[in-house]
Amino acid sequence: MSKFKGFRQASSNILRAFGGSITYQQIATGLYNSSTGTISETITEHTIKGFLENVKKSEVDELLQQNDKKLTVTRGDIDFEPTPVDRVVISGVTYSVIAVDKDMVEGQDINYFIYLRA
Repeated sequence: MSKFKGFRQASSNILRAFGGSITYQQIATGLYNSSTGTISETITEHTIKGFLENVKKSEVDELLQQNDKKLTVTRGDIDFEPTPVDRVVISGVTYSVIAVDKDMVEGQDINYFIYLRA
C-alpha cells in the first residue's frame, strides 16, 4: 500500500468516527432552454461523513466571509473532486460551495476543505 492510500484510510476512519452525515449534491449543467431562459441541471447526491466548522477569522478574505462554513471530507470517501458549482445539505440547510482547497501527499488528494455559504 502506498503512503497516500494509508493517509486516505486514516483520514476516512477519523471522519467516519467523529464526522456528521451530509448530503453532497454534485451538479452537472445541462442544456439551455431558450423559451424559459434557464439552464437545466442534473443533481447526483452522495451521503458522506464530514466535519463542519466555522471559517476562522484569519481565513476571511475577499472571497470568504466570517459567516461561511468549512467542511472537511476525505478523498477516501468520494470518487470525484468537489467543485464550486456543487451544493451541500447539512441538517436541512442547503449551502453553496464557494471554494475548494485540498491536502495532497505525493501528488494525490487526501482531504478536501470545502468552503460553504448558506
